This record gives sequence, structure tokens and C-alpha cells, in this order.
Amino acid sequence: MDSASVDDGWLDKPWMYSEPKSSELLANWKETWVKYFLRFAENKNIYLVNVADLHREAPFNRFDGDTFQTLLNSLMQTGYGKWWNKKSGLLRIYWRSLDAWADYIYNLTKEQKTRVINGIQGLTDLEPSLASMPEKEKLQVLKILVDKKFARWIKKKDCTLRINQ
Repeated sequence: MDSASVDDGWLDKPWMYSEPKSSELLANWKETWVKYFLRFAENKNIYLVNVADLHREAPFNRFDGDTFQTLLNSLMQTGYGKWWNKKSGLLRIYWRSLDAWADYIYNLTKEQKTRVINGIQGLTDLEPSLASMPEKEKLQVLKILVDKKFARWIKKKDCTLRINQ
């Protein structure tokens, strides 16, 4: 999927690639780019990304290093991003929160009449787009399902859940 699939028509505007001087315009500019980052990551099913690789990809390759870093900082300040491994430049993008994933999974189990999730692999089998989510976060989604009383542990050691219907 190319980045045009999340293009709002403003990506070809040169002024979108430099920071506005006005604080009001700057806030709107950052918000616009954070929303774009999130749609971009969701459409490409990105959970973890190397920021150097991301900066080489269109349209992010049109930013100078400082401006790109400003956008990454905005993503993190809004809670939609965090350094997974800053030393290696690995960024985690939360285009859907773990809590929202738990809600989504619960609704999916109701639609598919799934009663049991057999651990992390069972979660991935239920929703294949989770395959590239870090394993420890998939485990957190399972725990959130239990914390929200959407499920209960059958075998906690194996991370096997029974969905409450």
C-alpha cells in the first residue's frame, strides 16, 4: 500500500514540510502530521519502525532532520509513540491503544463466537494484523481482556483465556 492511500490532498504542498512560525499554526501543523502518522501506520500495519527507514520513505523524506524529529517528538508527546529502543532508533507507534485492542478483540470474539483464546498465537490467529505487534504487548492485551472482565484465565501459565459472553 502506498502513502497516497492516506493522502488528504495536502501532501504536495511545500509549506507542509517546514515548521510554521506562528504557535497556533504550529499546533495545527503538528496535529495534522500526527494524524497522518497514525493513518499511515495503520494502513501499513506498522507497530515498530526504524525511524531512519521511515525518514527515507515518502512523504517523510521531504523533511529535514530537525523537522522530522519535531514530528516524532509530537507523536510521543501525544502518547501515540514511544521509543522502543532509542539506541537502535526503533519507534513504537500506537495507532490503536492496547486498551482499544482489547475492546476490538472482545467484539471480534463475539462476532466469531470464539470462546477460547489459546495464548498469544491464538490471539494472532483471531486477528492476523497483530502478527507484527511486539509479543509482550500481545500479552498485555490478553491481560487487559481479563482486567476488563471480558475474559478469565483458563491456564494463566499458557495465557489461555475463556471469553465471557
